[in-house]
Amino acid sequence: MRLESERVYLKVMHVPDVTERYVSWMNDPEVNEYLESKYQQQSYASVCAFVQSAEDDPNSYLYGIYDLESDQHIGNIKFTYTNRRHLRGDIGIVIGERAYWGKGIAAEAIQCLTEYVSEVLGVEKISAGCFEINRGSVRAFEKAGYAVEGVIKDNVLYGDRRINGILLGITLDKLR
Repeated sequence: MRLESERVYLKVMHVPDVTERYVSWMNDPEVNEYLESKYQQQSYASVCAFVQSAEDDPNSYLYGIYDLESDQHIGNIKFTYTNRRHLRGDIGIVIGERAYWGKGIAAEAIQCLTEYVSEVLGVEKISAGCFEINRGSVRAFEKAGYAVEGVIKDNVLYGDRRINGILLGITLDKLR
């Protein structure tokens, strides 16, 4: 299945979609600076295992983010149900190709997936989390209609200091 927005399309990721370029993002200190995956060296096999686990999980939807014009894989976005009964889930995103940073691509992909899970899956509440110092991520979610719903004080270690976590969310019945 393919979801489209103005400049990107989202396509369900499968193991054959994993490339060495994708693996390189996951080992790039600038790309993974705010990701938990940065604490472990990634390999082609580990990235394939991640994609396969998402494919096998009925509660997860992992999409590659592709440039509509060039067909280039530029990042990933994932929705995971946290509670189907309460129609609730989480979104996480990474833009691996640095040439696409700061251009509103993340917000566009977030909005595209948000609309899909609202309209097609019937999800009513989506949350996302990030480090407080990851201002780009906070801005992308806010631009896509999410609001800061909380701050978790001293939530994670960043280098040798503790930093806050930001919780963002959107209630989707407003979109229907």
